[in-house]
Amino acid sequence: DKGYRLYVDSLMNIEKLTDAERKAVEQTIGSAITPEDLIRESTTILATLSKQLSMLILPSLDEGILERVEIVQLSSSRILIIVAASSGRVRTVTFETETTVEKAKLDELCSILNSRLSGRSFREVKAIFRESMSDLREEDRSILRVFINSPEKLFDEASSDRVTLSGAKNIFSQLEFQKKASYADDEFQSIIELIENEEVVIHVLERSGVMSPGGKPGGVSIRIGSELEDERMTNYSIISTRYRIGDENGTIALIGPKRMDYARMAPLVDFVARSMSHSFGGR
Repeated sequence: DKGYRLYVDSLMNIEKLTDAERKAVEQTIGSAITPEDLIRESTTILATLSKQLSMLILPSLDEGILERVEIVQLSSSRILIIVAASSGRVRTVTFETETTVEKAKLDELCSILNSRLSGRSFREVKAIFRESMSDLREEDRSILRVFINSPEKLFDEASSDRVTLSGAKNIFSQLEFQKKASYADDEFQSIIELIENEEVVIHVLERSGVMSPGGKPGGVSIRIGSELEDERMTNYSIISTRYRIGDENGTIALIGPKRMDYARMAPLVDFVARSMSHSFGGR
């Protein structure tokens, strides 16, 4: 690990992307119509060009600003709540109300929620949600009781909502996995666990400092083996950088064996992230 670190810090000459690589990234990202398309296509093209496992982590909602809340009536006692962040991200929750609700009442509640919560960070909204709804009439509180008692149900998100992976087959085509006799079963399990469990992905990146809240777009981070501070990642490295979506920063990264071509992979990750930020900014 120290040898690779010396190479990365002092000896590596960053390679330039080929015109074909740049064109492939620009065309792929440029063809995305929705933010969901953009996320999926970005990880796919990064995995395809790098022949490694690519991953993208959306910013935590806690970092975002609540732009608006919408309430849609699906039936007399079933409603859909839509929470939109200023970055353009959207979270939806469907639930059954305790009583039959009229549309006019939902419109009134929606107006109250927006007037009291819009413009605040999601972290702040969760902290003040119960108090900010304390003066509602009992019939109004009953409609939102599930969220008044547990606001995280509305404003928190599952790890699976934040993580997108692409190129899993690339990892298993690496030389290390071809020489199966030299690798213990638990090493296969570690990478499988990483691929199948989004919480593990976020844990590894946060613990190693890859997803530092203060991280800004524009710099590429390379973490090698033991620097990832996780036994499951001893034989791997992660090359990552931040991209911008609205007022928030997410992370896009490659994971591969420690012997991967850092000089070529680092500028590729950086270019995809910059292209994403530019595309998000134009939406």
